[in-house]
Amino acid sequence: METTDNEELKKIAPHLFNIEKKEVFSTPDNYFEKLPGELQEKVTAQVKPKNYWVPNYKTALVTASIFVFILVGIRYYSSTSSSPTKEIAANEMVQEFDTLYLASANEIELADQLDDESLESASQQIEAGSDISSSEIEDYLISDNIDITTITNEF
Repeated sequence: METTDNEELKKIAPHLFNIEKKEVFSTPDNYFEKLPGELQEKVTAQVKPKNYWVPNYKTALVTASIFVFILVGIRYYSSTSSSPTKEIAANEMVQEFDTLYLASANEIELADQLDDESLESASQQIEAGSDISSSEIEDYLISDNIDITTITNEF
């Protein structure tokens, strides 16, 4: 059966059978017996005892990077979770909303929101805290073309 296979291969690839058969690779005598000893000698000659006092720059760089990330994280989370900052931001938002609401509301809407008691207390606070005389108020109203009878009719 092997001869039939060879004959068939000769027909398919006749140039392969014309190549001279010879040993191309060779090893020195007792090469594989000596190889483990030679390798062990080279490995032990290259291994140096590790000195722990010599700094390892790669490890130091990684450690420093981790330390910096931890510090940045602590500062970020401690600054974002502080309540005075959030409280200030909330107060600013409320003030901005109040300003926008008051700017868009007219006097009638504002007066409807206040009851008589709060209006009275507000007017008492204004009178107690102001050094403005009645004549100054009248001059202001006249300069803005506001009729005093209109004001008295509204209240």
